[in-house]
Amino acid sequence: MRMDIRLQHAERPAVYAWASMAVTPTPGERWQVQLDVTAAVAADATSFLHPVGGYTAKAIRDELMTGLLRARQVTKTDFHAELLVLGAADGERGDPTRVPAIGYGVIAFLAAAHAVGHLDLHADPIGGYGWRMEHFATA
Repeated sequence: MRMDIRLQHAERPAVYAWASMAVTPTPGERWQVQLDVTAAVAADATSFLHPVGGYTAKAIRDELMTGLLRARQVTKTDFHAELLVLGAADGERGDPTRVPAIGYGVIAFLAAAHAVGHLDLHADPIGGYGWRMEHFATA
């Protein structure tokens, strides 16, 4: 299931983070994760002008992995997760490095927990670390 999630920072309303992830529940199988941050930023129509690599990509990947691990702990369900698109904006500047990286972890948690049927998404996610749901869609 493909999920598009966009979060807005509660204290800084001009700050947004978003991602598209494909998450499929796989009970009884090993869980698999594909998180190519550089490719996901390059695929975003807003953030592609600010490529991410090196330490920054690793920091974002670590936050995504933390969110997925948290979802696996909470739901006790294995899944396959793939990061498709990742972006962010601070005001009118689309740059994934200008927003708190924990927002990416919140997105990963929400996508995985919803995909396995554990969580109904709402505007103020539990453990949202100051992020509010601005948009959610599945395909």
